[in-house]
Amino acid sequence: KGHKMYFLIYCSEDGNISVDKYEKNELLFAINDEYYGPIGYFEKMPDSDPMYWGKKALIIKGEIAFPKAIDVVREYEI
Repeated sequence: KGHKMYFLIYCSEDGNISVDKYEKNELLFAINDEYYGPIGYFEKMPDSDPMYWGKKALIIKGEIAFPKAIDVVREYEI
């Protein structure tokens, strides 16, 4: 079974999009300490690309899934 994590998606002022993963306490520390600076947080899923979010971030609570290949078939043609 996966491990529950929090993911913070943010686009910085210079246009770099980052996805940072945190344990709950680490995330609370980062957002309370203003690690990301003075930014806002979405209350619902935004419809647009992170490049258009302005100074807002999205936090997703989820479980990391690690897919396991059961059967792999490879075929090459030249």
